[in-house]
Amino acid sequence: MPWNYSVTLNDTSSAGASADASLVYDLEQALNVWQRYVLGIGTLVVQLNILPTTVGRADGGPTSSYYVGSNGGLAVYEPSSQYELTTGQHVAGTTSDITINIDPGYFQYIDMAYGLTYASQVPGNVINPIDVFLHELMHGFGMTGWYNQSGQLQPGPYESTFDNLIQKTAMGAYFVGANAEAAYGGPVPLTTNSTTENYYHFGNQQSDLYATPSTVKDPLTLDLMNGIVFYPNYQYAISNLDIGVLKDLGYSIRTTPVVTVSDQAAGRNQIFAASSLFSVNMATGDSITEYSFWDSNGHGFWTVGGVAQGTNTEIDINASQLAQASYQAGPGSDTLWVSAFDGYLWSDWKSFVISPADHAPVVTAANVTAGHAQLSASESALFSASDADGDTISQYAFWDTQGHGYWAIGGVAQPTNAEIDVPAANLSQVSYVFGSAPDTLWVRAYDGYLWGAWVPFTATPSVDHPPVVSASSFTAAHGQTSIAASSLFSASDPDSDPITQYALWDSNGNGAWVVNGAVQATNAEIDITAAQLAQTSYQFGSAPDQLWVRAYDGTLWGAWVPFTVTPGPDHAPVVSATDFSATHGQDIAASDLFSATDGDSDTIAAYQVWDSTSDPASGHWVVGGVAQAANIAIDVSPAQLTSTSFQSGSGSDDLWVRANDGITWGAWKEFHVNAPIDHAPVVSASDVTATHGQDIAASNLFMASDPDHDTITNYQFWDSTTDPASGHFVVAGAAQPAGQAIDVSAAQLASTSFQSGSGSDDLWVRAFDGMTWSNWKEFHVNAPIDNLPIVTAADAAASHGQDIAASALFSATDADGDTITNYQLWDSTSDPSSGHWVVGGVAQGSNVAIDVTAAQLSSTSFQSGSGSDDLWARAYDGIAWGPWKEFHVTAPIDQAPIVSASDFHATANQSVAATNLFSVSDPDGDSIAQYQVWDSTSSAGSGHWSIGGNAQPANTAINVSAAQLASTTFEGGTVTDDLWVRANDGMMWSAWQEFHLIV
Repeated sequence: MPWNYSVTLNDTSSAGASADASLVYDLEQALNVWQRYVLGIGTLVVQLNILPTTVGRADGGPTSSYYVGSNGGLAVYEPSSQYELTTGQHVAGTTSDITINIDPGYFQYIDMAYGLTYASQVPGNVINPIDVFLHELMHGFGMTGWYNQSGQLQPGPYESTFDNLIQKTAMGAYFVGANAEAAYGGPVPLTTNSTTENYYHFGNQQSDLYATPSTVKDPLTLDLMNGIVFYPNYQYAISNLDIGVLKDLGYSIRTTPVVTVSDQAAGRNQIFAASSLFSVNMATGDSITEYSFWDSNGHGFWTVGGVAQGTNTEIDINASQLAQASYQAGPGSDTLWVSAFDGYLWSDWKSFVISPADHAPVVTAANVTAGHAQLSASESALFSASDADGDTISQYAFWDTQGHGYWAIGGVAQPTNAEIDVPAANLSQVSYVFGSAPDTLWVRAYDGYLWGAWVPFTATPSVDHPPVVSASSFTAAHGQTSIAASSLFSASDPDSDPITQYALWDSNGNGAWVVNGAVQATNAEIDITAAQLAQTSYQFGSAPDQLWVRAYDGTLWGAWVPFTVTPGPDHAPVVSATDFSATHGQDIAASDLFSATDGDSDTIAAYQVWDSTSDPASGHWVVGGVAQAANIAIDVSPAQLTSTSFQSGSGSDDLWVRANDGITWGAWKEFHVNAPIDHAPVVSASDVTATHGQDIAASNLFMASDPDHDTITNYQFWDSTTDPASGHFVVAGAAQPAGQAIDVSAAQLASTSFQSGSGSDDLWVRAFDGMTWSNWKEFHVNAPIDNLPIVTAADAAASHGQDIAASALFSATDADGDTITNYQLWDSTSDPSSGHWVVGGVAQGSNVAIDVTAAQLSSTSFQSGSGSDDLWARAYDGIAWGPWKEFHVTAPIDQAPIVSASDFHATANQSVAATNLFSVSDPDGDSIAQYQVWDSTSSAGSGHWSIGGNAQPANTAINVSAAQLASTTFEGGTVTDDLWVRANDGMMWSAWQEFHLIV
């Protein structure tokens, strides 16, 4: 027999109220899920405590532990839950095996509806509590121990069985149980960068806190036992990793059923009993209670009790139905799936293939060559089809790979590289039209069950000979700038076909082809008609060009023919430059660094400069006042040369320059600008002792100096302490975040300070002299540890609707003497007739944190209602929030008003005052604040309610204030009206009272 379980509820303060039953039910559901996986004996008792927790959520663990041995001088203890499931007994002196605590403040984050299941969908902003209890029960089973959040075993020389399998390294902590490693693929990372979840949860990807289940970076974040986040409305599965941990802790785990299958061959429409297609292995004593089937293709189908089942849908049957289940094969292969359930766990899905023995049709085709001037061929001249089973060919499919020619149906051209399906009845309308070159064609046939294989064949048009181009290399005369294209090449055709088109190409781009005055692109095909040849020329450049040409005879292109065109001779310009010594930051005119001459006396048309030194502290070229980058050619026109300079930096810059005479670039000339080496600034800083919230000028925390006497132009600060209660830098009044570089200019330093917080802040600073950053300098600002503010409150008795100042309900003190800056209030009672908080005259909702500043406290009160309100308050001292304090405001239970009304006899169309139709009394003597009236009769001759002379519609609740009652009437009609009324005393509505106006 499996082990049993029971839940003991402890809610002495009734904090859970009506939620207690739901929580006990949800915990039992979670125990039922774990019972499917874990084996054992006895009765596992879980104590559920409803009380505030340290983390404000839920926590769980074993109630006690049992000594099982020692390891490395440490006593080792197993959890009390494992002792119960192994021996069937509690650890001596205990009455439960697992203890789970849940904070009432956590209720707002979980679905409190009664009757949830593990698979229930919950609203998108809350968590299924069964997932929470599954998680805490895993802690109760032993995923816990005595490591504190800093990784120290406390409080004594002992460890848990889980602690014994933790391996701590410089990279973090890992769980190294063999079964868990096998499931994960190696040592399992444990959470070590949290403030509350370390060592007994999985994963360290803190950024996943802001992700969604579909965008997490670490798959461990989606494990039931992750230490990062519990996503709302997400079902956390018990993973193989979780089961592996329990195995490593020594638990016996239930064996999952294993399905065995094999592929099968079938005759067409053959029927297989389902039981003949698979077998199931399971643990001794287990039996299969359910099966699931699936069909992925739908050629055949599963049947249950003679009823055909659908494709691509899960088919669930119980064990008694297996004898009535079968599979009927179809014309094609089906991939089938099966899974089995032993009453506790489902097996993995297993797939297999059933392949029917049907023969596909066969197409026979041979290559075909068109006769002279033949333009097309009919299908009967291209292929034939047969079927080994004697099945009639019902359809054909065609394909054209190249598209030189095309398939045609009824004279209509079909697309290339697309399947063309044709019924057998339309085959006589199919033909192939030859193109200018061979096409690889494909055809296949269909017999109503299977498609045959594609069969390729080649269709070749009648032979055409391409044109031939003749061209020779050409060198321009001195000063020659262009030449007609017709002077560079000629074309002929062996078939005497006229040349209809030419294609030109320029591989180098030193010169260019020109068509009708338009310069053409380099490395691109330039197509021209025969008529355009007379308007086409080649324009010489500064160096030789490899040109290409080919011709087209209306059917085929000839081969590309290359030739070279060379311009007249030209001498490149020469640049002269020598090394230059400079000071830091010296601005040197480019014309003082180099000069250029040309052997042909050509005018210099352009310059290019280059800086090979990429050190950020080195110098740089400046063109028109704009600093230029290193390791890139910088174009400078002659007009720009006067506004071009070099700005020296630290050390030597390796520079280059070359000149262009409008035709040719000269060689690059190397030279150097040498400036002194720059020394980085030096920052000094010492630790500072501060009070809470002390504002310390940044200039009082450090000093910066520069060995070269350079002016400090920038600073960077860093705060390594991310605790929200710690201090922070402030720049121009704006608080800065921790864990990032904070840029501050020299001008901003005077408005930069550090605001101390609670405890020590680890700070850093560095300085920049316009060229080089100093090293980071670490220092600390040490402030006292902050003590939390404490709220004191006692239960209060009130009358109905009493307005009680918040300051009369609670008070707050701070051990450090810090000023209370904020409060948060909470009302756990959601009954509409209960009381509510009021801030600045505005009523507040229940079950939500209500923020109140110290200045708002005097305008904050609690408005009592009917019965007792469960209230909470906490205070903030500018650094940290104190704990929640619970108290109650209790008023008498309100009794609803009572409405009396009798049928009223009226004449046709009579107007009757509402006060003559009903009366109201209240058992508590409360004043009636509002009425609602209703007219259920909507026929054309019926009457209607009227307020202030305005007719009201039928079949809707009509609100009438106490002040409006005197101006409210019922305007009778010619038929009887069915009427209703109810009253509200400011807290509760009475029951509806029915009466009639009888005409």
